[in-house]
Amino acid sequence: FGSSSFQTKYISVRQGVASSNDSTRLCLTFSTSIMQSPCFRGLIPSIVLGVIATGLCGCGGGGGGGTTTTATTTTMTTTPNTCLCVFDVDRTLTASQKLDCANTTVKQGIPDPAYGGGTLKLSQLAPNINETFCSRCYSGIVTRGEAGGNAGGHDSKERKLILGMLGGKEKTLSEEWQQWQADPAGKPSQNPAWSATSSMVFEVNDGFKNQCVESIVAWFLKLKGILIEPEMVHFFDDREDNIDCFKSTRYNAHQVSCAGRDPTPGMQNVGKCGATTEEIVESKGGVHSKCAAQQRSEVVV
Repeated sequence: FGSSSFQTKYISVRQGVASSNDSTRLCLTFSTSIMQSPCFRGLIPSIVLGVIATGLCGCGGGGGGGTTTTATTTTMTTTPNTCLCVFDVDRTLTASQKLDCANTTVKQGIPDPAYGGGTLKLSQLAPNINETFCSRCYSGIVTRGEAGGNAGGHDSKERKLILGMLGGKEKTLSEEWQQWQADPAGKPSQNPAWSATSSMVFEVNDGFKNQCVESIVAWFLKLKGILIEPEMVHFFDDREDNIDCFKSTRYNAHQVSCAGRDPTPGMQNVGKCGATTEEIVESKGGVHSKCAAQQRSEVVV
């Protein structure tokens, strides 16, 4: 407080107030000479608090024409290991309803309308997500299907079960399932005006899931204040085209359900029995891996 430059910088205060002659006048001005007075220095702490209060409340009392300055701040949460695991549903968290699949779980009483429909059958991964590294991460869903719900976004037994296996709202930060929107111009890509309002999104076009994941990551930051670095984002899907679309990103994308592919004519591009915990690998820096002749190949970009 003994510095003249400090006094000049911090004790001259301007607050905009409308008047007949000048739209702006000084509410409080203290000269450097006054500040140098030994008696006045003892009042500095009180003066500073008064100046701060005046700046917050505005000068000129309740008179008309006064202006108020509002400061807006955003609280951002990040830790060195903040990560996000995003899963497809059909043939990733689920298995074929009609084909034989070892180490899967049939959920009687829960219908699964995907690929011809039937009783829901969970992949080996689905009830064991908490045994993978994803147990340390936030969770999300990006699926082409509807997870047993409908276009209106209504809940279903399948959706509720999936939410629980992901770790509940604590991991997804949302209980709502949001419907994705394609470009209204007739393109299969994402509607430029659409943005995620949940970490669980359905009816996302195959080959464009990278755009939806990017929007979910932005939602975590903008609305939840959680920063997730690109190399800490992990996506898992049974279809090759849903891995290829991530090649231009720094997100990690892995094709799963590689042990067996659906032998049904016209269905060879989808998995048979869904993902396994062994396929949920932790990688960083834009690793994209696909099933190739039943072997996993990795390409780092």
